This record gives sequence, C-alpha cells and structure tokens, in this order.
Amino acid sequence: MNTVSLENHWALILAALPALVVVTHVLRNTISRTANGQLRTVLNAYRESQKNLDKAKSRSERARSHVEKLIAKAVDTKPRILTEAREAVQDAEAMVKIAGDRLLVTANHVRRVICEEFPPVQHQRLREKYLPEDSDGGRPYSFR
Repeated sequence: MNTVSLENHWALILAALPALVVVTHVLRNTISRTANGQLRTVLNAYRESQKNLDKAKSRSERARSHVEKLIAKAVDTKPRILTEAREAVQDAEAMVKIAGDRLLVTANHVRRVICEEFPPVQHQRLREKYLPEDSDGGRPYSFR
C-alpha cells in the first residue's frame, strides 16, 4: 500500500473501522446467546459465588478463632473488645449464609440453562460435570 492509495481511499479506510467495531459487537452478542455462551456466563457467576463463599467461610473461621483467643485472655481483655469480636463473628456467619444463598441461586441458574438450552440426553452429563453435588442416583432433575 503506497501513499497514493491511502490518499485515494482514506474515506473507505476510515469507514471500515466503525464497521469492524459493529461486526465485532454483533458477533460477540450472537456467541453469548448460544447455549454454550449462556452456560459459560452462568458458570462464571457460579464459580465467582463459590469463591465468595470460600472467602466468607475463611473470614468466619478467622473471626471465630480471634474470639476464642480473646476468651482465653478474658482477664486482660476489655469487655467492649470481646463484645465487638462476638458481633464480628455474628456478622461473618451472616455473610456465610448470604454467600451460601447466592451460591444456591447461581447453581439454579446453571440448572435452568442446562434444562432449557440443551437436549435432555445431555442434561445428566452436564449436571455431573458442572454441578457435582447434584449426583442423586440417576433420577431426572424434574423428579427431585
């Protein structure tokens, strides 16, 4: 490509850039609306919820061990600090419950996508692959 070609076709080159952006956007939306794209999206949310639950559990354990240490040193610990630590444990346990509920919701989204977007022949295999806690002895999902 030489400078004469650029001078003659500059408008065409500039028009190709927005067209490329539009085509990329349409292609991305089309791919995300396929069954595999929807499954990938809900699986990412499920994994994120699992990570959040794990983090909440570890924070709860840390708060609980902190309270146990404070109780062991109850003679030297101010009552206000002990009360705040106990409240922190309650808050951490509440966060574990919330994170567990969110995990259940995202797992149900995964089940919904599997049931709605894939043929029945694949349901059991996909549930076993992505939701191992669903192993129920081979009963179909609709009979639980």
